[in-house]
Amino acid sequence: MQRAAFFDMDNTLLRVDTGTSWTKFLFSRGELSKTMVAKVLYWSALYKLALLDMETVFVNLCKDLEGDSEREMIEKCDAWFRDHIAQHITLASRVAIDR
Repeated sequence: MQRAAFFDMDNTLLRVDTGTSWTKFLFSRGELSKTMVAKVLYWSALYKLALLDMETVFVNLCKDLEGDSEREMIEKCDAWFRDHIAQHITLASRVAIDR
């Protein structure tokens, strides 16, 4: 089975902001500090203003994942997708993806 991660920053596939959803999910699990949530909100504002250097942000976020278990990450992503994202996939997206 192939898996893919979609972070739909412009809401073309989903009716929810995945970045914010993922942040809330991690915070609710006690995996993000309030400081990190504040950074994410700041980055989100910069993104909306087209001022965010996404590559730098992603490189730094990926460094934070170094040493984490792949299996745990997959389980976490599966739970997040199932409980917070799946119901927000637009019908048009489902049709396009099925094609």
